[in-house]
Order: sequence, then structure tokens, then C-alpha cells
Amino acid sequence: MNPCSNDQPKIFVSGSSWARGEWSGPRIIHRGLIQYFSDDGYTVIDAGQSRSWHSRVIDHLDKQLSQHYQHNDIVLFVMADPLLDIIMPELDQLHVKRTDSVKNLKNLTENILEAGGLIALVRKQQQHIYQHLNAVAKKHNTIIDCIGGTYNVNTNLLDQCSNLNARVVSWIDLLIGHLREYPGIGDPEVGVTYTWGIDYINLDTYQPEFAQQVRSEFECLSHYSPMLRELIFHPDGLHPNREGHKILFEHLKEKLYL
Repeated sequence: MNPCSNDQPKIFVSGSSWARGEWSGPRIIHRGLIQYFSDDGYTVIDAGQSRSWHSRVIDHLDKQLSQHYQHNDIVLFVMADPLLDIIMPELDQLHVKRTDSVKNLKNLTENILEAGGLIALVRKQQQHIYQHLNAVAKKHNTIIDCIGGTYNVNTNLLDQCSNLNARVVSWIDLLIGHLREYPGIGDPEVGVTYTWGIDYINLDTYQPEFAQQVRSEFECLSHYSPMLRELIFHPDGLHPNREGHKILFEHLKEKLYL
């Protein structure tokens, strides 16, 4: 599509910190996808929120779509850790931050037990998130293109949502999947937990066998965290840098025929 044409779509970029650009410490130093699409002549709506979680970001996106969406606009949503939708509200209630020394979150611990494990809770939360996002897409009669961020797009669950499209199952795979150190990183079930620790879970409240299951599942979710040593995730070692955003931008332009 010619960026100068009258029917040029606007680009909505939504998600939490991975959707916002390159970070150095607490600051965004390059606006990533937003900047690249803007430089390419597109009107870009920044519909993301830093240091947030899916349900809040989706509600924010809903408001932005209500104000700015027109037929054929493109809506991109970068997925994050689905358990943050449990963790972040609980931390807010306790008036603490993830950077603080956090232990034994009651709500998280209880939700893991109720779901039957950490992995089961991840899938349960993903379903809630996808359903919420799908409802917003239906409300505005659009398709939302999902991009796997810290957690890949779980296509095993997304099929239930007719207004969501797995545009990029794994941004991480796009960046480092060619490296032999990270086999299987593009699998739809893969996620990378690195912003919170096992101490958030009160394992002492579980039966020993279940506690060991949860420990093993946490190790599984943390398995790929060494990837953050790769230069594509620096300067801060937590987010894709401007080069990582450029790779995604070029991939999206090709896949969206822009």
C-alpha cells in the first residue's frame, strides 16, 4: 500500500513496555515501532501503557479506538506475561513495586492452587486476556493483530477468538530464533518470566508435591531468561532495542502488505 494514498490506514500500537520502544533505565530513548511507522509516513496512535498489565492496556486501547478508529485501520497488540494481570493489581493494593523485595503474594498463591499449577494458570489468564481483547475488537468491528512479546501468542487458545489474528507468534523468535542456544523459543506455549521471582509464591501453603510442581513450572517459565544477555535486548537488558523494533517493523510491513 502506498503511504501517500488517501486510504492509508492509521496504525494503532498497543501493549505494555515492549510496545513502547527502546529503554535505558526508566526512560524510553527510541519509540520503536511507533517511530518507524511514523517516519514511514503513517499516522500512528500510541495506545500502549508502560509498567501496566493486559486488562488495563486493553481498556486504554478501547478508548483510543473509540476516539480514532476508522475502517481498515491496523491494530497491533504486543502480548506480555499474563500473570502480571494478577501480580500487578496485588502489588498496587500492597503499595509495593516489583523492584521491591516482594514475598508471598496471597492472591497469586491462591490462584495457582485453584488453577492446578502455574502453567495451568498462565493458560487460564491467556484465555481471559484473549477474550477481553476479542470483545474490544468485535465492539469496533476490527481485527486485532497479536504479536508475541515476553509471552508468545498461544495459537492453541487464540482460535476461539474470531477477531484476533496471530500476526507474529513470537517476536523473540524473530530476533534470536536463529541462534542455536534457543531451540523451540518460537513454540506458541513459550513464555519468558523474568520480572518477578519464585518468592512471590508462598510455597509453604502447598502440599510438598504441589510445591515441587510449581517450582519446576517456574523454572520452565524462566528457562529462556538468559536470552536477555543478547545485544538485541540492550541497553537495558529487558526490552528489544531499536534494532529489534526495526526487524519487527520490516516484518510487519511485509506481512501487512504496507
